[in-house]
Amino acid sequence: MNTVTKKVIVSPEANLKGLSIKPPNYLIEGRDGDSYSIYREIEKDEEWDFEGEFVITYQDKCYIKLTNVPNEEHAMAVIKSYFGAIKELGNLS
Repeated sequence: MNTVTKKVIVSPEANLKGLSIKPPNYLIEGRDGDSYSIYREIEKDEEWDFEGEFVITYQDKCYIKLTNVPNEEHAMAVIKSYFGAIKELGNLS
């Protein structure tokens, strides 16, 4: 039996201080013995043209699929790099 796990990842508050750009939340979805998918939360006022497997709903929020990675450790590393990049962009303004 394949168990599906889902976990919402929110940027640590320390990363938000002084930023003009708010980092989005991410969702990781994994299946036992399979790869993990990384999704980015879509804001209510954000428009998108993707449907089907690219956009999912979890806890009344919409998420768009970004990529697949081999495991949860890789997923967390990718998301931390996204948070770091957003922080750097915020520091430029």
